[in-house]
Amino acid sequence: MIRVTNEVEFTTVINVIKLTRSAIIIQLVILFVATAFLYEYVPYDYLILWFGLHVINYLGRWFLNDIFLSLPNNEHGYSAVEKYLKYYLAGLFISSLLWGMSILFFEYIPLIYQYSIYYILIGFTFGAVLSIGPIIEMFFAYILPMNLFALGYLFYHYKESDSIIILFIVATVLYAFRITRTYVRFYTSLIEVKHELQEKLREIEIKEYNKQQYLKMIDEIGIGMIVTDEENRILHVNNTIEEWFGDFTGKDYYEFLNEISKYPVDENVMEVVTKANIVYEIISNEYQGLDHNSFRVYVFKDISKEIYQRDVLNRLAMQYKQKAEYDPLTQLLNRNAFESVLEKAFYEADRKFFKLAILFIDLDNFKYINDTYGHQAGDTVLKIIAKRLKNSVKQKDIKARYAGDEFVIVLKGVEDRKKIEEIAQGVLRVISEPISLDDNIKVSVSASIGIACYPDDAKTFQGLLEKADKTMYEVKRHSKNNIAFYTHKEA
Repeated sequence: MIRVTNEVEFTTVINVIKLTRSAIIIQLVILFVATAFLYEYVPYDYLILWFGLHVINYLGRWFLNDIFLSLPNNEHGYSAVEKYLKYYLAGLFISSLLWGMSILFFEYIPLIYQYSIYYILIGFTFGAVLSIGPIIEMFFAYILPMNLFALGYLFYHYKESDSIIILFIVATVLYAFRITRTYVRFYTSLIEVKHELQEKLREIEIKEYNKQQYLKMIDEIGIGMIVTDEENRILHVNNTIEEWFGDFTGKDYYEFLNEISKYPVDENVMEVVTKANIVYEIISNEYQGLDHNSFRVYVFKDISKEIYQRDVLNRLAMQYKQKAEYDPLTQLLNRNAFESVLEKAFYEADRKFFKLAILFIDLDNFKYINDTYGHQAGDTVLKIIAKRLKNSVKQKDIKARYAGDEFVIVLKGVEDRKKIEEIAQGVLRVISEPISLDDNIKVSVSASIGIACYPDDAKTFQGLLEKADKTMYEVKRHSKNNIAFYTHKEA
């Protein structure tokens, strides 16, 4: 039974199905050519029956190909792929058996045609490595029937001259299997690397988005601001600075000061003026603008304005921290911030001698809602689920959106396994409560939760995450809408 539970497995199946379309066309051409050559020797009824069964099988597999390629990349698509793969495996088995049965024509055909059929079977065996090799069940369903049928025929009608052919067929099957094992590992690694790169690209896009938002806020603030790197190279000047002195991006910060300042800093004029019980500090210096004309800039600072500017900067820093560390949709910690917070929680747990329990949560049918009602509805569901998760555990516990429809909760200081299970069941209940969308539409989602505990199940935060993630996928694979604790048997 082939299981399809995630995007990597779904992509592997669909890619293999695409390759088999070409294989079907090639095999149909070979079928027509073989039938034309066998026509003069094989009894008409036998040949037509053999040919007709082949054509029906290929048409059925072609029809199944169209169904596979129309399936959506979501949970509904995963279950549909599993269902149709049963029929496709049966089609491969029958096709292989029919090609193997061509050996029954040996009593009617010349020796050169007999060897040609052997070569066709060997060619199909090696061709299966490239076309359906990534799915080992499909590979065996195709290569075994025809080769076993050929071996059975040779043993039944054994002649000493057949020994070489028997050894050659056995060696071909074993060698093809060996190549396939290597190919499967390589292909699976390639697909996983592709998905990892896509995840990294999404993370880079999010970081770039946060950076642009931060620079946008700097541009909109009413005071001059400059962003530099660690070597004091100017990375960005805001609109206020650019209006005053031009764009100095890329220059050294101290070179910038020397270029705009006509007089040394110690000649600055400092005055204090008191008016209406407000103290103003006036700082002045002469600068040279873009038109090469000298002008004096005065900065009036009273206590309230200084406080205001500090408050603006503090709020700006808080806003940037919020954008850098929190998911903009759910307002939960994002993945990078969560892993940093989790690492600190490990140190705290070691120092204060308490346990941690991590709940790795994946929504079961979220992609179906996204595909059926649209991404806006999906965003609404994620926001509501995030709010429910916040309210379902204590404030000290860590809550984060890990990726897509995956969430993570870290329980601090919960020593009792029964208590952890009770909290996890409560999380399942609040997630499964109906959610109202626009147009009076109500939807429901469930979740699969994998649980791992520190220090019982892992000694590092990365290891704990992996154990909880693995356990969650086991729940998703076997039952869904359930919880499970990590057990060392799973390792």
